[in-house]
Amino acid sequence: MEKKNSNSYNGIGTGYVSIMMIFTMLCLTVLSVLSLKASSSGYEMNRMSAEFTADYYSADTKAKEILSTIDEIAYNSHKAGFFEEEFIESDFPDGVKINSSKGGFVAEYYVPINEKTSLFVSVLFHNSEKNGERFEIIKWNTTSYNDEYPEQTLNVWDGEF
Repeated sequence: MEKKNSNSYNGIGTGYVSIMMIFTMLCLTVLSVLSLKASSSGYEMNRMSAEFTADYYSADTKAKEILSTIDEIAYNSHKAGFFEEEFIESDFPDGVKINSSKGGFVAEYYVPINEKTSLFVSVLFHNSEKNGERFEIIKWNTTSYNDEYPEQTLNVWDGEF
């Protein structure tokens, strides 16, 4: 009888299994790190969204308080009988700009939401009440601070020295 060589080896050895286990553990580790990163960024996004929402509603409340103050001035001006004169000469909250418009006056003001955005409000106050309303909201939206100062421009190189 012929003796088999004990050094010869048929089939898959333990080296292949070890490599597959290492590859599997590496894949699981990468997937777990990516999952942790995704949940962390999702948490951060939710936190920032909640913070912005709270800031927005705080600014919205402040804008409504300013609108209420201006509406009270408009009410008293209507009551006095001389709307245009009384309204223009009134003491408005800081930052409120009053412009004359067809059919009344437009009040415009900004309320800061955070360091990058603000709430812009534009309201038309009628000379006389229309259907029981003294004012009409023209705009009530968020804007960047750059929109507040449109006369400022960027110094961009024009190609000349």
